[in-house]
Amino acid sequence: MSPGQIQGLRLVVIFSMAITLVTPMICWALTLPVDRIFEPVEGDVSNIVHQILP
Repeated sequence: MSPGQIQGLRLVVIFSMAITLVTPMICWALTLPVDRIFEPVEGDVSNIVHQILP
């Protein structure tokens, strides 16, 4: 394989990994009520962390 092909393959792998990581986060964010996103309450961060991590 030429260096160009290796570089392209690396980009494809990174891109697919990024999609795999980002997609569940976007889906999770869409399930939240909108006001919870735009009006964060102090002390809510720990609750959000517990929701993300079972």
